[in-house]
Amino acid sequence: MKWRMGLLIMFLLAFLIDTDETKASSKHDIVEPVQTYTYEEMVADIKQLQATYPEVVRYKVIGQSEYGRNIYAVGLGNGKESVYIDGSHHAREWLTTNLNMYMINKYAQFYQLHYNLDQYNVRDTLNKTTIWFVPMVNPDGVTLQQKGLSAFPQSSHAYLTQINDGSTNFKRWKANAKGVDLNRQYDADWENIKYNTGRPAYKNYKGTAPEQARETKAVVNFVRSIDPEIAVTYHTAGKIIYWNFHQDEYFSRDQSYALQLNSMTGYSLVQPTPNPSGGGLSDWFVIAFDRPGFTVEIGNYPGETNVPISEFNQTWKENRLVGLYIAQQGYKLSQKGSENKHVEVSVNINGEEMNFDQPAVLMNYRTMVPVRGVFEKVGASLTWNNTTKTAVIKKDDTVVSMTVGKSTATVNGVSKTLDAPATIINSRTMIPLRFVGEAIGATIKWDSASRTAYISTSDQAEEPETPEEPTSNEETIVSLKKDDQLMSIQPEARIQDGTTIAPITDLLKDYNAHYEWEGKSLHVSFEGHELNVSKDSAQVVVNGESITLPTNVNIIEGNTMIPVSLISPLLQWDLTWDGANKTLVINTLSNEAEAPAPEGNDTAEEPVTETNDEDSSTEEPSDAQPETTDQEMQQSSTSTEEVNPEEAQDEQETQNVPADDQEGLTQEGTEASTSVE
Repeated sequence: MKWRMGLLIMFLLAFLIDTDETKASSKHDIVEPVQTYTYEEMVADIKQLQATYPEVVRYKVIGQSEYGRNIYAVGLGNGKESVYIDGSHHAREWLTTNLNMYMINKYAQFYQLHYNLDQYNVRDTLNKTTIWFVPMVNPDGVTLQQKGLSAFPQSSHAYLTQINDGSTNFKRWKANAKGVDLNRQYDADWENIKYNTGRPAYKNYKGTAPEQARETKAVVNFVRSIDPEIAVTYHTAGKIIYWNFHQDEYFSRDQSYALQLNSMTGYSLVQPTPNPSGGGLSDWFVIAFDRPGFTVEIGNYPGETNVPISEFNQTWKENRLVGLYIAQQGYKLSQKGSENKHVEVSVNINGEEMNFDQPAVLMNYRTMVPVRGVFEKVGASLTWNNTTKTAVIKKDDTVVSMTVGKSTATVNGVSKTLDAPATIINSRTMIPLRFVGEAIGATIKWDSASRTAYISTSDQAEEPETPEEPTSNEETIVSLKKDDQLMSIQPEARIQDGTTIAPITDLLKDYNAHYEWEGKSLHVSFEGHELNVSKDSAQVVVNGESITLPTNVNIIEGNTMIPVSLISPLLQWDLTWDGANKTLVINTLSNEAEAPAPEGNDTAEEPVTETNDEDSSTEEPSDAQPETTDQEMQQSSTSTEEVNPEEAQDEQETQNVPADDQEGLTQEGTEASTSVE
């Protein structure tokens, strides 16, 4: 009798007590995800979500597709910090749009009802962070895959049929409606993308240049404008996660996030390889921002078509917490004191305090200034190429060219390594002050107490970083001071051709450097950098880039002497010249970094109505979660091997991933070749 009573009580409790998610589900869902979800349905739902949940949902049009369909971004949350999620880069992968939209719907619902989703306080999370979604990057391609030629102008039918190999069945279609694969369009080792078709096609054509497609341009500009902490791009299929693209410096940090996503979704991690094929959004995000980026592949492999809608419910169970997780981690990244915090600083040019619409900031311990505001003030001319995002600064006989996100620049055609690449903040191009200023002959000084950068273009500027070439050998000997400590160097540092040179072994003694001599050439590896120098030559190779030094590499007393300025940008040193004491001062910690972050940093609220305006936020990197062992990593990873795409055309991966869709995955499973879906 007692056991029957117990069963009855348990039944009543199960009937009366329900989870927050079940309660929320009892409300009407605006998004119906278990259907062939069209572009038109998505647009209507976005507008209805904003009208229903105006407290937490807003949207904007960030661009248009090649056939004029609007590309929408949906902001979910009220936080100044942001993270990014998208779907449907590839046409047949539109189930990722269903997932994006349902995630917006459920999180907004939970926010309004003050419900928790498992361990996540949805309202608190979304008040601290904004999740920006681009649910359908490729509206033309999705529409073509779902509806065929009838949704396109009659004048385009012959062309679309031609690039579909003569077929009017578009169920296998991945590209945009111009035959360009959008996830091979991002500027991340674009030149070396594998299996390019070389012509417009239903898949794998990378185009003639990165960011050629209107859809990709829109996404790149939008992501730069919101400056997110973490990016997740959803694809199909195979239930795997790509998480690494040349992330040597941040490997442990991003591995910890990947393992959490692995645990949350049950999806396998793809093992990183030395030479992955790039061009994907997450590849570009990692390279451009030095922040975590992930490509998540949902669903079981269905062949060359869309994942069936019958898989949506299981996909939701696997991914329902992903957005909240990255929002929470993104907020932590932004709050942790770090090198990426944007701290506003002052700029003084020839004694005049400057006021810019976008203030100068500290970023990666470097002063970044708006390119127009500063360099036109010092008599330099500026040319801006919006297509390539390249600034060309000219003053007298000096021409400096740099591209947003690139780690190298050119000075009079000679490639130079940057310690901080140009970037975009609040739609303004920001470039490293010291590099460009000194390239055009200005003198830069930094006052840490007032957080002010002083720029002087006077011919009588004091304390030049590099002294005039001495007239006698005795005067060539100089001292090096590193973080206020005088360095003991043998042979002593000296001036050669107006440049301070010192023994490379002394400069790198604290950086675990490894040296290999071959003939007259020396190969040095340190802190993730690779350096090749040759005796009596000014030509060096830095991380694969050929650079010309201001003076030759020299051998003195059996020691290789190199310019200090070759090492300083790689290790983010600040160099200043103390002329009175003939001392080159090396600051490895950077006084610029000592400035605390401002407390306010208020920005204008994003309008809740549809607009083409862009907003922004500021970031910091992570408090990385505990590292895992190699053995643990192996247990949670999918490992794969490159194959010939012709041979792999109809093969199926052991993880249900096709070789042609995963850019070279095979059944043998020995090594991953790519991070592009």
